Amino acid sequence: MGLQWEVRSPVLAELFMEHLEETAFEGTDNPWAPRLFKRYVDDIFAIVKKGQEEALLEHLNSIFPGQIAFTIEKELDNKVPFLDVLVHRRGVCLRTTVHRKPTHSDRYLHFSSHHPISVKRGVVTGMVDRAVIICDPEFLNSELHHIATALQKNGYSHNFVTSTITRRLHVPRDRLNDEVSSNPVITIPYYCDLGEHLQRLGRQRGYRV
Repeated sequence: MGLQWEVRSPVLAELFMEHLEETAFEGTDNPWAPRLFKRYVDDIFAIVKKGQEEALLEHLNSIFPGQIAFTIEKELDNKVPFLDVLVHRRGVCLRTTVHRKPTHSDRYLHFSSHHPISVKRGVVTGMVDRAVIICDPEFLNSELHHIATALQKNGYSHNFVTSTITRRLHVPRDRLNDEVSSNPVITIPYYCDLGEHLQRLGRQRGYRV
């Protein structure tokens, strides 16, 4: 479920949605009241009783009629996307994996591009981190296989991809977002070979280049 409007500021969107959420559900005891309601800015994931989806949509659209309009995407084959997550319903349990839109091209920074090797390695680790955070264990291997296949089509060697994935998987999950260095940063134009040499010198002296 999402909102169609012209306001582009995330701050204004968040303030407005907080107000709308309080107005919509304060003191309500209706059959369409959601059992679960999660929101990221104006994207909403909600669980309601079967057959009450349209009633909830109509209620939300009645709060500011003619000014805003919600749209809805319903569960199909026990699945529904939310942001970059695909939620699977298994009985009373929910399982998650990475969601890609049908128009997604799987095109990433090509390995032959003039960028430091650390940037190319970062492409791999970023995708692996997302998979580890989003995927339930039953979906993780399939997502890692998709990552490896997609990156090899973008010029990354099999050994480079698999070794980077393996190293990243050995990082504990609770440390994935804690790898921020406090060392000062020096920003310079990148030149092949020279850039890597300057990075090594910087590390020896406590700088990030």
